[in-house]
Amino acid sequence: MGDMTWNSVDALVNVQTLKKITGIALLSVTALLATGCSDNCRQTVELLQAENQEYMQANEELQQELDKAVEQRTQLVQQNHELVNENSRLREEARLAKEQAQQPVDPWKGIQGVTGEQRTGEIVAQVQGDVLFAPGSVTLRKEAKKTLDKIASVLNSTFAGHVIRVAGHTDSDPIKKSSWKTNDRLSCERAMAVKNYLESKGVDGNRIYVAGYGATRPLATKSASRRVEIIVLAEQQ
Repeated sequence: MGDMTWNSVDALVNVQTLKKITGIALLSVTALLATGCSDNCRQTVELLQAENQEYMQANEELQQELDKAVEQRTQLVQQNHELVNENSRLREEARLAKEQAQQPVDPWKGIQGVTGEQRTGEIVAQVQGDVLFAPGSVTLRKEAKKTLDKIASVLNSTFAGHVIRVAGHTDSDPIKKSSWKTNDRLSCERAMAVKNYLESKGVDGNRIYVAGYGATRPLATKSASRRVEIIVLAEQQ
C-alpha cells in the first residue's frame, strides 16, 4: 500500500512535471510561432512599404512626364497656331502676287510726265507735249531730256530689238506763232526730234519710224492731246 502510494505520488509528480514541461514547450512553441509570425508580418510590411515607395517614385516620374507632355502639347498647339497664321499670310501673299502677275506691267512707271498704256500688240509711253516742247516749238526742253533718257534705257534693255513707232500729236488749235504752218507738220517734226534724241542715247534708229497725226486723234482735253507717243510693237526685227 505504501509502495503504491509512493509510486502514485511519483507518477503524479512525473505527470505534473511532464505537464509543466509540456506547457513550457507549448509556450515556447507558441512564442516561437508568435515570434515567427511577427517577423513574417514585418517582412511583408517592409516589402509592401518598399513596393509602395517604388510605386510612389514611379508615379512621381510619370507625373513629371505627364507635366512635360502637357507643356510640349501646349507648345505644339502654339506652334501650330503660328504655322496656321503663317500659312494664311503666305497664301494671301501668293494670291496678291498672282493678281499682280496677271495685271499688265507698266515699264514706264516712275518716269515723270509719262503715262503707260497697253494696247493690242503695243506697249505705249504717252509723253506730255508740254513736258517735251515749248508751244509751237520742236526743240526739246532741257527737262525733257531727263525723261527721254529713262525711256531710252527701257527701250535698250526691256525692249531691245523691238520695232518702235514714235507718233506726234497736237491739239486742234490753229498754229499762229510757229515755223510750222500746220499741226500735221508740227506733230511730225516733234516725233522726229524725239526719234533723233533716242538714237543719240543708243536706241537703234533702224527699228524706229515716225508718224505725225496732227489733231486727228484727240484725247479728253487739249493739254492731253498735245503729246508724243513712243509705241513698242510686239514684233521684233
